[in-house]
Amino acid sequence: MNAPAEATHYRLTVAAGIVDFTASNNVCHHSFSPYVSLGAYKPDILLLSLKLPVNEHLPIIALVGIEFMQEVNTNFYKIRQGSTNSLSILAVDCVPAVVDALKDFTYGTDFE
Repeated sequence: MNAPAEATHYRLTVAAGIVDFTASNNVCHHSFSPYVSLGAYKPDILLLSLKLPVNEHLPIIALVGIEFMQEVNTNFYKIRQGSTNSLSILAVDCVPAVVDALKDFTYGTDFE
């Protein structure tokens, strides 16, 4: 993935939702990483956590995404190019399987 030319930073997001289709209920949570410079600093690890109720019988949908930002005078602005910001479905399963998928997920930070 290539960062847009005007991007100075990025941040990652994870989200997960437990969906009960029969009762029309859902529980959704998300978490963002701090803004990370596209410069020389590369974090060894970014830890993002979500707190979801444990229910092994309902499906859970886990998502991971990245958005690129531009810092101007200490303010961060999203770069609104649909081709550069991305959100992907990481897993759809019951809670234990999705937790395992999230534990194994690694996201590279080598942007050009």
